[in-house]
Amino acid sequence: MKTYATNHRFFVFTLITILIVLSVQRDSYGQNLNVGEPRTVRLLYFLPNDRPYRPAVVQEMRDMVRTVQTFFAEQMQAHGYGKKTFRFETNGKGEPRVRRVDGKHPFRHYDNTLGTAVIKELEQAFDFEANIYFIVLGADALRQGNGQPAGGVASKRGKNGGHVVVPNRFGWTTVAHELGHTFGLGHDFRDNSYIMSYGHGQDASLSAAAAEFLSVSPFFNPRIPTAPMSPPTVVLISSSTYAAGSKSIPVRLKVKDSSGLHQIQLFAWGGLQKSRGLARKTESVVEFEYDGGIGLLDFDANSIDFVSLSEVAGHDINVMVIDTAGNSSYTLFRLHEKSDFLRATLEASASEIRSLAFSPDGQILASGGRAGEIKLWDVITERNITTITHDKGFPNPVWVSFLPDGQTLASVSRDVVQFWDVVTERNIANLDFFTGSTSPYAINSVSFSSDGKTLASVKDGGEVQFWDVITGRNIATIALEEEFSGPTWSASFSPDGKTFAATSASVPEVQLWDITGSKLATFPIPEQGVSDNCLSFSPDRAILAFGSAIGEIQLWDLTTRRSIATLFNTAESDGGVFALSFSPDGTILASAYWRNKIKLWDVTTGSELATFLSPNFDSYELFLSFSPDGKTLASAGLNGEVRLWAIPSVDDRRKITISEIMVASNDGSLPQWVELHNPSNTHSVNLKGWRLEIQNRRSTNFNGRINTAFTFKKKIIKPQETLLLVSKQGRSSNNFQKEQIYDLNTLHPNLQDIVLSKEGFYLKLSNVAGELIDEVGNLDGRRNTGDKPVWSLPRNLTEDGVRASMIRRHDDEVPQLGADASGWISAINTKLLTGTTTYYGHPDDIGAPGIESGGALPVALSRFRAELTDAGVVLRWITESELDNAGFNILRSETKDGEFKVVNPKLIQGAGTTSERQTYTWTDTTAKPNVVYYYRIEDISHAGDRKQLATVRMRGYVSAVGKLTTKWGDLKLQE
Repeated sequence: MKTYATNHRFFVFTLITILIVLSVQRDSYGQNLNVGEPRTVRLLYFLPNDRPYRPAVVQEMRDMVRTVQTFFAEQMQAHGYGKKTFRFETNGKGEPRVRRVDGKHPFRHYDNTLGTAVIKELEQAFDFEANIYFIVLGADALRQGNGQPAGGVASKRGKNGGHVVVPNRFGWTTVAHELGHTFGLGHDFRDNSYIMSYGHGQDASLSAAAAEFLSVSPFFNPRIPTAPMSPPTVVLISSSTYAAGSKSIPVRLKVKDSSGLHQIQLFAWGGLQKSRGLARKTESVVEFEYDGGIGLLDFDANSIDFVSLSEVAGHDINVMVIDTAGNSSYTLFRLHEKSDFLRATLEASASEIRSLAFSPDGQILASGGRAGEIKLWDVITERNITTITHDKGFPNPVWVSFLPDGQTLASVSRDVVQFWDVVTERNIANLDFFTGSTSPYAINSVSFSSDGKTLASVKDGGEVQFWDVITGRNIATIALEEEFSGPTWSASFSPDGKTFAATSASVPEVQLWDITGSKLATFPIPEQGVSDNCLSFSPDRAILAFGSAIGEIQLWDLTTRRSIATLFNTAESDGGVFALSFSPDGTILASAYWRNKIKLWDVTTGSELATFLSPNFDSYELFLSFSPDGKTLASAGLNGEVRLWAIPSVDDRRKITISEIMVASNDGSLPQWVELHNPSNTHSVNLKGWRLEIQNRRSTNFNGRINTAFTFKKKIIKPQETLLLVSKQGRSSNNFQKEQIYDLNTLHPNLQDIVLSKEGFYLKLSNVAGELIDEVGNLDGRRNTGDKPVWSLPRNLTEDGVRASMIRRHDDEVPQLGADASGWISAINTKLLTGTTTYYGHPDDIGAPGIESGGALPVALSRFRAELTDAGVVLRWITESELDNAGFNILRSETKDGEFKVVNPKLIQGAGTTSERQTYTWTDTTAKPNVVYYYRIEDISHAGDRKQLATVRMRGYVSAVGKLTTKWGDLKLQE
């Protein structure tokens, strides 16, 4: 690969500097700066008014644009498209023309805006939709709003324009990467060498998919008309849902374009996953097999990794299609797990929903829209009963609430409250409120007391008013402090309507007030502030909750004025909290996040109970409301839909199983453990107050403790995770995380090593109420330690011959009785059984029975993919660990059930024995075009033993055969 770089000797640099000073053009905003040929790359040197002009930067810009132009030309030629590349604006001497633009402000005005302040100023003079502008900011750094530096930023503007902003210290690969974005290329993290990845170096390359896209790009084809035409259309015709635990899902798309389709690309997790040429067809059905994506998981940390389909509950995929005339479209779809909790989706409004309210008996749900419409729904039949329009002038946001009689609905908009008979659907009364207000601002929100007799209104100017709903009389008016006089602030009222909490963007705290105007207390808030509409009182007025823009929820005791808990959303990508709502009994707090997730929290323990994922990527749930019985949660937001969610039964949180036990040698000299597993897909479990009792059969050579019991302190097991209980000499591994190991010795300083006698034992796990959760063992559970075992433990021992690990049997995902002989198998025999799931301390745990703790497993294949390129079929695979692996063979067949033959001329070398992730690439150059191939991979030990790992179909269809997974439990099953 050619290295693209420019080097200058000192005397040459000096001469060029003199020429630059004479030739660079200094532009003013009065000139017409958009003359000349369209769709060219134009160079701007933007100087804040406190930064010096540096001629060397201008020359570097000229050299850089030539280097990048050559890079694209040579890469396009290498992919068979000739030396197609972009054009740049030149001066009279044929050199790249650099325009100097003097900014109106000092650097601090443009800093920490990621270039947006620069673009806003330049848009006054330049048409960013007619050309691409390569802008160098006269500063050493380009920073984001959080102060973090960025190499550059780019944006595509329509069919013919865009912009790139970089600081005056930049490399050619950064410029090529950002210009690629303006040409329409997205990120591509499938190979670190790709220019659209983040790992490229001086030997960067253009992927086959990118070259195919650019071959019809308007920026690489001057003859393409500049006028935009109708873009291609894309419709998802396959299901957007998949079953929990699915390895892959077919994505079938119907695409149309009158100019002729050129290429389709599928993006997920911020990066290109798959692409396909469309051969100028005007209509086509394209199918991809989607099993997850490799992409940018953490923007700030530039963290790139692969996310499998089953790893998260939802995947947003972006489909880009470009036609032969350079017109492109981008369409977003959401793939998501089928939810057992989403009861219904109601089309409530053509605009944003502003409020939700259940009738006292929970049978009717009312929604108020931003445009003034009110809809009533039968919660049981999910049928729309009626639609009401709030009749007061032009449409305005409307808030709704039921009065205690359940027959009357109150709606509020602007300065009028209207009362409606729910049965007859008639407007039975109106009250003119707010007319005596001294504040010029509009109503921000309203809230009813729990008895429906008091209405509280909030105005943006910092004025709060309390009203008697029946008489319309103003009970109290409170003008808050000066900090609340602006238009951005939030308030929430206690259920009895006697106190309220308020905060503002300029107030670093939440303030608690009563209706007399007395400030009762203040509570500190995170630096990022409290999100709008994210203040909520518990039904008993004992707790105040508020959510922040970073996804943090704080709970405060209103009696002691002390913090109770801080609830953290561990998925930073979910963003801030949008809405909060307590269940009627105050035990559950629901929170909504900007990525359309809703989480349920146990208020008592602070643990996460469940996560709901909205099927629509644009819903943005802004309002939450529980039904009076607490069994249904209603959510609504920007797209006008109302969703009804079934709240999972509390009983689901009790399903903890003892999933693995280590049986000791009688001298108790080896590490022992007991593993607990939470099979729930939704609920976390807090073990605080739970009790584990252990009984061993007394025998002459048993030196361990006969009867032992201990009570857990606070310890939470998340859904589908495990907890490993270890004794004083307990099992250890560098791959364990702290929350997955519980050292029993730290709980009871006097506790001896926990040893389970292989002669017989019994374990009993009970919750804080004393209810039996699970039991394990071959004794009957009585305290008589002389009990004769009713069944024998498996005698298959591990390699050292003195210990045996037993795995809880799960057939068809149903755990067998732990106290029965058929419920347990020896860990080393799991590979011989089908339909059995095994669990270990952590998916990354590589200290398995029979293998030294911390050692490697047999080859664990986590990824095997095929990609069609001009050079052939490129096969890529990743192993999470390898044991005695001499190498790999690639086998090929033209049919799924046909004969597979080895196609690699020599063994592809493996990594031997390692617990580190390894990445491999091999290209089949003998593959013929337009032929469907099935590829199979096998690993070979140094002794010559062969093991088939997986099979892949070249056109994206992947089927798991063997060990195509990252979870150790599945690996044990499929060896």
